[in-house]
Amino acid sequence: MASTGLSYLIPAYNEEDAIASTVERLRPVLASLGIPYEIIVVNDGSRDATRERAEQCGADIRVLSHPVNIGYGSAIKTGILGARYDWIGIVDADSTYEIERLPELVKGMRDGFDMVVAARENVLTLDKPVKRFFRKLLIGFLNVMVAARIEDPNSGFRIFTKALALRFFPFLCNTFSFTTSITVFALGEKYFVKYIKIPYSKRVGESKVRHFRDSLRMMQLVFQGITFF
Repeated sequence: MASTGLSYLIPAYNEEDAIASTVERLRPVLASLGIPYEIIVVNDGSRDATRERAEQCGADIRVLSHPVNIGYGSAIKTGILGARYDWIGIVDADSTYEIERLPELVKGMRDGFDMVVAARENVLTLDKPVKRFFRKLLIGFLNVMVAARIEDPNSGFRIFTKALALRFFPFLCNTFSFTTSITVFALGEKYFVKYIKIPYSKRVGESKVRHFRDSLRMMQLVFQGITFF
């Protein structure tokens, strides 16, 4: 049984330029919360110095590594299985999120929500027109599917209970659609989900998202999950 506290996961693939700064921003925020915590960097088979940079961040940082790249969602799953605490936090290692807003997410969890998501209020303005169109289309489709309002299905900055993730574990995507799939299942099964609006910044380095492939795989798993549950 997981202990009370917060395990914060940073999935990372070829993030040598950003991983150290992400850890350094996250560490003092977590220390200010007054709850037990840990930081876990999951190196997803990076071909650069991501693992070494993470290990240099200090003895308090746990670094888990895949020998090869197997996907963003798989990295998060590895972190969940290795986590000591009953709340799981995730944040991308690319400096796009205001980590300093983390206490607001924690407050939502303390208020009894099963998942609190940092909804990127300006993400559509940063998207190119074609990507913006398909993002709106996806959100509309998901809203109809779960009969609930989804403000940001794939935000990579959130906290959720470990129990929630483990319940749907086989159906959570191993790719960048992990966050979308856990959002859909949580809302579809009437878990309590809260959104907190935050600004979003352009990432450091090149995006690894493959939108078409990942979206198809996500929809396949969602339909399988709906059939199962």
